[in-house]
Amino acid sequence: MTGWWRRNRVALVATLVLAPLTVGIVFQNEWGGFREGRPVEPVDVAVGADTDFGTTTWRVDGADRIRWSSDPGVERELPVGTDLVVVHMTVIPHAIVDWASEGCTLMLDEADGDRSARTWEPASSSYLDLDFDDPTTTGCDSTRLGRYEAAVGFLVPVDAGEDADLRLAVQTVDQLPRYLRITL
Repeated sequence: MTGWWRRNRVALVATLVLAPLTVGIVFQNEWGGFREGRPVEPVDVAVGADTDFGTTTWRVDGADRIRWSSDPGVERELPVGTDLVVVHMTVIPHAIVDWASEGCTLMLDEADGDRSARTWEPASSSYLDLDFDDPTTTGCDSTRLGRYEAAVGFLVPVDAGEDADLRLAVQTVDQLPRYLRITL
């Protein structure tokens, strides 16, 4: 070994060890934070099953599909070539004094294996007639105390769900990265 290599071998070995270690630690910290804030771990639930998730028990009771060309679709003035998928659910906050049900984010997706091919957010009631016949809340209501029924409408293309399952995703902030996934 030459004199230069002998004098600098400790620094070189330290650099070879510490540089990848530093990159790995920074990557782990950043990736962990990114992953924790996204819904990436589905908890599969059957329609009609009560599921404790967070501070609430959730149950999807079923879904109705209203075609744009049907009488209810024409009454609601659905855009041509669309369907309104209405998901009915029961929300039961756990019995904690003065505790309302937690808010949530609801999404409807079309399955492509274990991933989503297409995704839809709830339809806006300012754009569509979402006034349902029964007394329900549209979506999750964090101001409600006690059990309540909810109906959520999703405006989807007519071909949505023809070749794949439609799935409802229920996300709550305190449970991320886990989320409920219900195949309709």
